[in-house]
Amino acid sequence: QGKEYMIVLTGKARFRIGDEVATLEQGDYIAIPSGTPDQLVEVLEEFTIIGVRYPSVPNNKILIEK
Repeated sequence: QGKEYMIVLTGKARFRIGDEVATLEQGDYIAIPSGTPDQLVEVLEEFTIIGVRYPSVPNNKILIEK
């Protein structure tokens, strides 16, 4: 099983990762184990992230429109 890595390049946002909510800001990174639910909760400052998943999982993310 793989992991997803997210690195915050700029800004600040709150994410739900499993049962926890974390505020991530510039310079922070997280490793999310495979099968762990994650969700963007709130954008606190305009932000840019890089996400890397290894190995890739086709159709793993579902985008929900407002």
